[in-house]
Amino acid sequence: MLNENRAALVNLWMEQAQKSLETAFLSLSAGAYSDAANRSYNCIFHSMRAMLASDGFDSKQHTSVILEFKRRYILKGVIEASFSKPIEEAFEARNTGGDKPKNISEEKVRNQTESAKSLFFAVENYIKGL
Repeated sequence: MLNENRAALVNLWMEQAQKSLETAFLSLSAGAYSDAANRSYNCIFHSMRAMLASDGFDSKQHTSVILEFKRRYILKGVIEASFSKPIEEAFEARNTGGDKPKNISEEKVRNQTESAKSLFFAVENYIKGL
């Protein structure tokens, strides 16, 4: 069971992740692929932050969150290794185009958004099990 402070932080990040995911799908359906890519990455980032917060880790630095998430959960088999590549690709798309990835295809954004959704639910299931 999480203490109150950790639970509040986990809930905060999961709410942010969910809002980002919803906005990603809305942007995708409107053909706003750059916005969808940005929002789906934010869903991934906030989902990772929520899971890490459940273990008492938090950082604002994206690379720190990604590396720690991989170390604690992917490398240990808590989260499927198949999430590693989509996390890296979403981070790369974010960095290539700043806050608004440019020249990103509909297919790539659709895949990234679906990966964000899958990771969100994997993290949500992990947190429910605590």
